Amino acid sequence: MGTFLVITGMLGFIVMMIILVIGAFKRKGKAKKHSLLMGLFFVILVIGVSMLPATEQTGGADSSEETKSADTKNEESVKENDKQAEETEAKKQAEEEAAKKAEEEAKAKKQAEEEAAKKAEEEAKAKKQAEEEAAKKAEEEAKAKKQAEEEAAKKAKEEAEAKKQAEEEKKNAIPGTLGMTANEFKSEWNGAVNSLDISDSMFQIDNLEVSNGDVQGSFQKMLNQNIAVIGTINKADDSVRDVMILAQGDGTPSSGANMMISFGLLINATNPSLSADQRGQVFHDLGILDEGADLLSLNNSVVTNGVEYSFDGTAADSFGVTFSAGDPDDN
Repeated sequence: MGTFLVITGMLGFIVMMIILVIGAFKRKGKAKKHSLLMGLFFVILVIGVSMLPATEQTGGADSSEETKSADTKNEESVKENDKQAEETEAKKQAEEEAAKKAEEEAKAKKQAEEEAAKKAEEEAKAKKQAEEEAAKKAEEEAKAKKQAEEEAAKKAKEEAEAKKQAEEEKKNAIPGTLGMTANEFKSEWNGAVNSLDISDSMFQIDNLEVSNGDVQGSFQKMLNQNIAVIGTINKADDSVRDVMILAQGDGTPSSGANMMISFGLLINATNPSLSADQRGQVFHDLGILDEGADLLSLNNSVVTNGVEYSFDGTAADSFGVTFSAGDPDDN
């Protein structure tokens, strides 16, 4: 209500003041009336103001505070806007940097992939080259191995042929053989002495020295002053070619018995597989044991078990009788 009266009084006061001013210029009689009305409205204005509540009377101060608060809000709003602008700019810059970083990473990744692909290609190429070189090397090695095997086979064949030829030449160079060396003959002879249980040590051959000649070797062992064991040695293989017993009797029965024992030992040493009956048969075949045989006129040979035995008594007056063992194929 107070506000209404203030407004009404203020409007009426203003209107009447204007009318009063205009009336003063026109000098009409209504000026007094108008003055009274203006005063009335002024009174209404004063009454209306007095009727306003304290809050309305202090409205100016409140308005000033509100204005100040609005300014503060405006400043805060400006600051907020600036802050938002700064955040927007920072976000934009961060996004640009992130985009730039992502672009750089993508570029680096692409470069790394290209380098990896190039490296893989180079490795594959190197691997292929290594495989080709390995295959080539293996082929060359296989070829070299085959060639070496062929050369080895050729060499082995040549060596075998040379060996065969040498054996044939050696065989041809050996006119005849009993198939044993001088030492082997000595062992067989002494074995025969022991097997026959001969007590006379004169028949043992302790040492058998071989002398080398230009064509063949030889050995000679005197069992006593009347009996000699003489042998010839093939130089090609050191085998015994033949053995001969040269004997002379002194007219005593013992000298004749010693000659027969030495003949039997020779058969036993050169043909140890023969039995006693087979050895006796050699004597019969030679005619040595024939009744009434004249040994000084005998000159016979017989082949027994691959060994040829010969007896010759025709030269007894000159150097004695001979009993020999040799190769039947001796040329």
